[in-house]
Amino acid sequence: MNDAHEWHEKFRGPARTSDVDVSAFGIAGRTGGNMDRGTIMQALDERRVLQIGYAGGGPRTIQPHAILRKPDGTELLEAYQVRGFSEGGMEHGWKHFDLARIDFVESREETFEARRDFRPVSSESGVVLKQVRSDAAEMNI
Repeated sequence: MNDAHEWHEKFRGPARTSDVDVSAFGIAGRTGGNMDRGTIMQALDERRVLQIGYAGGGPRTIQPHAILRKPDGTELLEAYQVRGFSEGGMEHGWKHFDLARIDFVESREETFEARRDFRPVSSESGVVLKQVRSDAAEMNI
């Protein structure tokens, strides 16, 4: 299997994503929607690229930018997807991932710069719990 589409085709049959063996993709752990939140928080601090599995789909590579909590309590990860599986057909671009639906997460060695087009959500959409820092923010500019 060389791409996310092949992975999805092979594995979309299991009843639960946690039943899928993702070891062939070099992914450290399977958590069935109960992913390691600390890994995401650390990735925001260190601007680390993450590889995730989401809602039973194939692996995705993302640049995490913020975690927000919606008024109904749902927590979302705002991220820019740089490669991998996509149900909507758009492999690249801004996406929101419900933290409860992230099946696995792995921090990569690769780092990234905060995207210039990143705009934290408004207070009407939710409360930003944590977000990536830009170089300017780190230098107090």
